Amino acid sequence: MSLSSYYAKEIKINGEIAVIQKNEVWGWVGYFKKDLVNGKVMPHTAYTKAYLLTKLGYIPKPRKKRVLPSNTELYKTTSEHSKNIKETNDCGVIALAIATGESYIDAHAAFELAGRVRGDGVFIRELRASAVILGYKLTKIENHTIKTINRAEKEFTDIGRFILSTSTHLAAMIDGVVHDWTRGRSHRITRIFKVEKL
Repeated sequence: MSLSSYYAKEIKINGEIAVIQKNEVWGWVGYFKKDLVNGKVMPHTAYTKAYLLTKLGYIPKPRKKRVLPSNTELYKTTSEHSKNIKETNDCGVIALAIATGESYIDAHAAFELAGRVRGDGVFIRELRASAVILGYKLTKIENHTIKTINRAEKEFTDIGRFILSTSTHLAAMIDGVVHDWTRGRSHRITRIFKVEKL
């Protein structure tokens, strides 16, 4: 391997000189100068940058764990009904129940009337139909700039009840607070629906 590189830095620890460099073939690599043979690094003496630094006694700082906000009590109590009846793939049922203020059982029954099969996810047409059955309408918010569920709580200033839609999930938001397990996460929002009484 040639020593030509984009970047190279020598480190001296305990009398040994090590080199960390970015090579055009191998990416980031490290080696000890004493292991060079005719100015070349032998494959069996090359290390990853992280391994070499560890070998030389460098202990990296531990990464800070990202602390996600906890689920709201409203979400916990609503999703508990789902567990009690052993339901799955029912994020739409939970989101509609929370956004409308209706019980999980009533929302579940409305989805059943709208054609949802138990254990299956929901289509937007079933979500709209279920809302009407419960006495609500869903209005799509046009031209919103909210990209993720995490940003929704920080940037979406509208007061009211909403359902946030991603490509595979639905979550309720009331007065700027997301009531869902995705709260604080970066799931990409595709649509936002305002929930209003008929």
